Amino acid sequence: MTDITSRLDLAPVDYLSQSIVYLSRQKDSIGKAFHLNNPQPDSWSQLADFICSFGYPIKHIAYKDWQVELTHAVRSKENPLYHLKPFYKKLAPKAIVVADNISRPKTFTLAKKSVYDTVARMRD
Repeated sequence: MTDITSRLDLAPVDYLSQSIVYLSRQKDSIGKAFHLNNPQPDSWSQLADFICSFGYPIKHIAYKDWQVELTHAVRSKENPLYHLKPFYKKLAPKAIVVADNISRPKTFTLAKKSVYDTVARMRD
């Protein structure tokens, strides 16, 4: 796990698919754009802790160190990560600034439901 501080907007696929079906059946939805997002985004460290709760060990390292390890580990085009290396070799993500004068499409916010609670129920 790296020291990335950006937030993760994750949601269970079953919940998202139900939302898409619901919106597609609404007459008021025609011609509108909806962005399904989680009102309680989590951090990378929370995701790492959650994965560790399943018994998978995750080593915490700095992002730059992880980039070096990735470069050494992924050398063959046979590796699924090979073509993603340019994306991962960029600098750690920074905050995104949006100009105030840009109008945003309507956002359909998910009910305050924790992704981790949903997944935890699935493993029980």
